[in-house]
Order: sequence, then structure tokens, then C-alpha cells
Amino acid sequence: SPLVGHDGVAKELAAAIEGEPWHAILLPGLVPGARLMRAVVAAFRRHEVLMGPALTRWVASLEGGLDGYLSRRDGKLRSNARRAAKRARAEGISFERGGTLARAVAVERRSWKGLAGTGILVPEMRAFYGALLARLGDRARMLFARKDGEDVGYIMGGVRDVTYRGFQFSYDERFAHVSLGGLLQVEQIAALAEEGVGTYDMGIDLPYKRRWADGPVDTVTLAVVRG
Repeated sequence: SPLVGHDGVAKELAAAIEGEPWHAILLPGLVPGARLMRAVVAAFRRHEVLMGPALTRWVASLEGGLDGYLSRRDGKLRSNARRAAKRARAEGISFERGGTLARAVAVERRSWKGLAGTGILVPEMRAFYGALLARLGDRARMLFARKDGEDVGYIMGGVRDVTYRGFQFSYDERFAHVSLGGLLQVEQIAALAEEGVGTYDMGIDLPYKRRWADGPVDTVTLAVVRG
């Protein structure tokens, strides 16, 4: 959702670029029919405004902290989370908040994504997340799973106001039996709830996310073509 702020930000954007040599603008992350979307259409009414297809994301409330979040999940997810936490303790795995992209890349090399040559090992992906985390600064949220002084899993995202947008998570394939993916999610949710984050935006629609989320949210991209 790159276009953020109060409704007036649409007018400010239109005014700021009026004298610039632009031909088209893409404005993603807008909720159909919402005030901000209507404000964008009004601000660019001198131009042609086209709407792209809807993109579904899955979102979860963190109301009530980790306990409240888990109470809204099905029994199987809660049981799996308890078993994963028990296995992690038996393996001597701990969790550390904060970190760097370089550490995440090192973990990715030992994950199924890294073994397949995908994920943040792809140069373009690594460059994108490097730039994104740099711009986020202290709004970035990274958490690492560690064993015997070594990183074995990571999860990262960013916070805007009271919403956390998840980016990526992965773990060392040697510890797949611990269910580190789900456990990293639980640990990140606990950390976010502690700081008062109220919403976890899990990103684009993938089947596994539905059990972790409360429901879908559709957004669209508007394309403004200079008139």
C-alpha cells in the first residue's frame, strides 16, 4: 500500500507531479470503494483512471495478544503450535528479535527455497528487500530462530501504524521436523502483540494462510494515464 496517509494525500500527490514529465502512474493497494480510493479518483479526474483486477490478501487480528489470536484458530493449529514449541525446547532452539538481511540470506541458503535457487537468494529479490528494509529503518521487524549460536530460521516484515505486513520467512531444512515455519509465525505474533500491533497482513492468497488469518481483504491497483 504505497499510497498512505489522510485523504488529502491524493490531492498532494496530484499537485506535486503536475509539472513533472509523467505518462502513467500505478497506485496499488487501494481498497475498492474506500474513502482513499474515491479521493484518488477525484484528485486525478482530469486524467484517465483505470482499475486493475482485485488482489486478495489474508489478514488476522491480534486483538487479545497471542492468547486471543490462538483462541480464534482451529484446534489443530493450536495443537501443532504447542507440539512445535515443545520440540523446539527439546532441540535447544531459542528466538532472538532483530537482525539483518545478510543473516536471513545465510539461513535461506539452507532452506528448501535456497536449495531450489529461489526466495531471497535471487539477486533481484535480495536487492528489493535490501532497499525495502533500509527504507523501513526501525519499522522493520526481524526475528531469528537460533541453535548453538547459529541462525536456523528467520521471519521478517514491516510495521506501519498498527499493521504488520509479513514479507518472508524460512528455515534450515535440517530442522523441518520442528515445524519452525509455524513456530516463527507464533513468536512473531507474540512480539508484535506486545508492542501493540493490532493487525497482521499476511499478503497474497496462498492456501496455508487461510488457517492463520481471520479473513480476506481485496485491494486493487489504479492506473492513471495522463490526459
